[in-house]
Amino acid sequence: MTFFWYGNYSHLWSHAEYVTENLLMFLRGVTYVIPGVFADTVRPAVNEPLWSLPYELWLYAVLALMFFLGGRWISTGIVLGALLLGIAWSATPILGEFEIGHLESLELFRLGSFFLSGAVLAVFWPYIGRHALAVGVIGLIAILVIRNLVPIDTMFQSLAVAAATIGFGSSAAMAWFSKGGDASYGMYVLAWPVQQFSMLLIEPFWLSMLAAFVMTTALGYGTWHGFEKRAMSYANRFAPTLGSAAPSDQLARTLPADERDQTRVAEL
Repeated sequence: MTFFWYGNYSHLWSHAEYVTENLLMFLRGVTYVIPGVFADTVRPAVNEPLWSLPYELWLYAVLALMFFLGGRWISTGIVLGALLLGIAWSATPILGEFEIGHLESLELFRLGSFFLSGAVLAVFWPYIGRHALAVGVIGLIAILVIRNLVPIDTMFQSLAVAAATIGFGSSAAMAWFSKGGDASYGMYVLAWPVQQFSMLLIEPFWLSMLAAFVMTTALGYGTWHGFEKRAMSYANRFAPTLGSAAPSDQLARTLPADERDQTRVAEL
């Protein structure tokens, strides 16, 4: 779209490189800029929020390795992994930052702590899932207390955020929000370029943001029904090959059928 919008024929190869390099972002990081594209906007990045995807992909790889341990070691590995990343996150500002390939250590430990805190909740969800709203309330209160009383970032902070997000998101009170599907991830991936085009095409700022929100929401639901929902259905096919049920499957067995999809979305 940007290629044809800007008539950017002199940079055809740059467009091809943008696609191929970002397909390999898992190994080399994110490419943000195409010469001649969005040069007339405040920030020239084609899709700046993609910066977090390499971290997320590697964390999924780490989680997958834990599942290959099998049996009870899955839960143990998740809890230990969350504990180690939380400690590393707390210690990095004191010991100093470093790079791990194309990843920054502080961001890896910070995002990893939040990521595995969600996984820790999935491990214990069969025991606490029926009290989802209470878990959310406790998590929200813990966030307020921790942010005001603890001077450094710790795993307790990421656990509190995970509890609030998953607790409220999994409660019956929030079930209406996902009746039409989960548009959140598609909105995250597509919002930036849609906003860039909206500001170019629509003069009043707030009207451009309203148009961007409507379009991004529609695209989010489109990607959910067109891709994400079907991709997530493969989870149950992979679980038997690992020799034991994944935490998401354990969770599914504890819930009524009409709540399983909504809770699994919230967990992820």
